[in-house]
Formats: sequence, C-alpha cells, structure tokens
Amino acid sequence: MNRTGATPDRYSLRRVVDAATGALSVLLVGSVVLGAVALQSLSSARGELIDELGPAQLASAQLLSATIDEQNRLRGYVLLGTNDKLDDLLAERERAAVSAATLRELLGGREGLLDQLGVAVAVRTSWEEEHVAGIVALVAG
Repeated sequence: MNRTGATPDRYSLRRVVDAATGALSVLLVGSVVLGAVALQSLSSARGELIDELGPAQLASAQLLSATIDEQNRLRGYVLLGTNDKLDDLLAERERAAVSAATLRELLGGREGLLDQLGVAVAVRTSWEEEHVAGIVALVAG
C-alpha cells in the first residue's frame, strides 16, 4: 500500500520506461558489437580479394594471353617457316609455363581452383605435344 492507502501499480509508467530504456540499451550494444564483427569480416574478405585473388586473376589473364600469343606465333611459323618465328613460338611457350607456375603459387590452398588450373594446363600440354610438335616438325622437315 502507498500513502493514499491504494495498492501500488506494478506497472507504473516509470517502471515501464526504465524497462524499455534497459532493453533498448542492450539492443544498441548488441547492434554495435554485431556491426563491429561485420566490419572486421568485410575487411578480412576485402584484404583477401585485393592481396590474394587480384594477383591470381592477373596471372590467369597472363596465362590466357600467352596461350593466344603462342597460337598466333604458331600460325606465323607455319606461314613463314623462319627460325625467328620458331624462337617467338618457343618464347611464348615458356611465358605460358611461367604464368601457370605463378598462378599455381598464388592459388595456394584453393583446391577447387588448383584442380581447374591443372585441367587447363593438361589441355595446353596435350595441345602442344599433339599438335604444335607435329606442325613444327612438318614445317622444319
């Protein structure tokens, strides 16, 4: 009972406001913590993208470029049959091998991507062994 003789209201306005303020404070602190964790995760993912996957994408583009250039050098050798064109062809083959090795190193422990790279390198190697070697031997012949 209070001074007037009535029983106190369990849910007075002051208690409701205090409870709401407390709940909102807990929610605000939780939101700040969750936001900080999300920012850290985003920063980590961004770092991985810039520091690891960016250079791997560049190496992949260099491998593709070397493959296309090797095909073009082969055409030049077939058309002209000169030793300088053969040297250009062999230089592009070496550049492709270096690009593939660089890409393999940059991919590190990403097994799925390494598997795909392995398939691409196997196809390149097969093409070089089955077609390029035969064409070079035929033109040099």
